[in-house]
Amino acid sequence: MTAERFYQLITHYQTGELSPGEWQEFSAMLSDDTYKDWINADIQDTFDKMESNVLWNNELKNEIWANIETHSIVPARHRIRFLTKSRVRYAAAILLLVAGAATWRLMKAPPWAATAKNNSRPLQQDVLPGGDKAVLTLADGTRITLDDAEKGFITSQGSTKIAKQDNGQLTYTAGKDSPDGSLYNTISTPRGGQYRIVLPDGSKVWLNALSSIKFPAKFTGAGRNVVVTGEVYLEVARNLSQPFIVTTNKATIEVLGTSFDVNAYEDEERLRTTLISGAVRVSAGSTAPAVLKPGQQAELTPDAHLTVHAADIDQTIAWKNGTFQFNQTSLQDAMRQLSRWYDVDVIYAVGTPDIKFSGDMKRDLNLSQVLEALSEMGVKFKIEGKKLIVMQ
Repeated sequence: MTAERFYQLITHYQTGELSPGEWQEFSAMLSDDTYKDWINADIQDTFDKMESNVLWNNELKNEIWANIETHSIVPARHRIRFLTKSRVRYAAAILLLVAGAATWRLMKAPPWAATAKNNSRPLQQDVLPGGDKAVLTLADGTRITLDDAEKGFITSQGSTKIAKQDNGQLTYTAGKDSPDGSLYNTISTPRGGQYRIVLPDGSKVWLNALSSIKFPAKFTGAGRNVVVTGEVYLEVARNLSQPFIVTTNKATIEVLGTSFDVNAYEDEERLRTTLISGAVRVSAGSTAPAVLKPGQQAELTPDAHLTVHAADIDQTIAWKNGTFQFNQTSLQDAMRQLSRWYDVDVIYAVGTPDIKFSGDMKRDLNLSQVLEALSEMGVKFKIEGKKLIVMQ
């Protein structure tokens, strides 16, 4: 390949004009060390123009290539901050010509992925992101819509006072008199909802969309027992004399004082418990219990086996921190997350493309903005009311 042809392909890539044949030629070039010096020179030229205050040296160059080879950098739009090391992040936006192509190739995107943005029609409709929405169901069955409730005192359960704080968080403040142990409350979020609660013992709870937690208005007895569905992040107040026990439809998690995430959605193939700090013991049926260390995740497989492995903590609790975070996430997994958060039904028009996503973006974006970014992987989308149609 001549230098003239190299720069012709670079130009066609940047303008989105690569033909399928040129795409194959371009991908082959990226994987051939013969052209590495040319690519580095082109990156350096762009880098010097846009980030002149950052030193371009062999260390940074090698770090960027390492990220490209492990597909840590992916095509970016201004609405998305894709995952890179802190120093490489400087170069992420201007490495679209190399990193984007390499990542698309490694993710098995079709050869026309580079021009998908030019061929897809703009979305005619849009969906707003989810927000703080939840329903509180009291012991007598009374339902209170929390997103409509005024801030301040809401109601009481026995001697426990329930109040909505200025930041929208719901707090339970237990009184001295112990209420009846049957005074159970349930807080549930719809699709497109999330909520934060402080339980009577001071434990903090974050509910993801389409999730719930059931708990007594005051913890009495030998244990603190709660029941959860969906996905819940908990920071449990330490109390050695009163273990905190979380029950899901498939497993039981026992803790003394810790931070962890439980993903127990019915439409997910596996139940996942991820430990951030402290220690938890996960039990499920007749299988041997698993005791987790910080940074580990227990998965309950469909055949009722518990497996333990290192967890991607940032990805696990990204939802709590207000982002979607994908790390070689399949299209179906990503669509389930979008379905819950944007309250849409996902329909696959023609099969399910074999595409994986890596990157993160804020959850306060409109659905169309998220789809615009994902469409860079060669998938087309259409929004029709509350339906998200995936087209190939």
